Amino acid sequence: NSKYIDYMINAREDHLKTYYDLDVYARIKNEKRGWVVAKNEIVYRRPALLMEEVNIQSQVLQYSPRHLQVEIGMYNQDHTELKALLWTVFVPFDMVTMRADQHTDSLMQLLQQAHLPVQEPTIDERVKAVQEQLALVGQE
Repeated sequence: NSKYIDYMINAREDHLKTYYDLDVYARIKNEKRGWVVAKNEIVYRRPALLMEEVNIQSQVLQYSPRHLQVEIGMYNQDHTELKALLWTVFVPFDMVTMRADQHTDSLMQLLQQAHLPVQEPTIDERVKAVQEQLALVGQE
């Protein structure tokens, strides 16, 4: 099951590089700043089979100068079935001092642009809402 988290976090890193021109590895190398995972909550709904192509979608749920909460959903290829939903809390981290840090002003602006909050306060309620939305789309 840990592979789901690996795939989802890797996809999120790819999304940041592709859509926001934010290379987390270059940032770590050049600025000595990155993020560490403070918390993961994941709900597994359907198996992802060996060699199955999946669709991974991510969004910023919450943010502050000292944290970032991201939702990452794994779906089947045609985006009609939820495989897993992950909520991760990241903390900005200074690689030189090896301590928690704060987001820079430019990152706060980027987070403001990328912020897509959801109404559901828990991951279980969010999974239920996503599945209901997928069921409605499937009826069209």
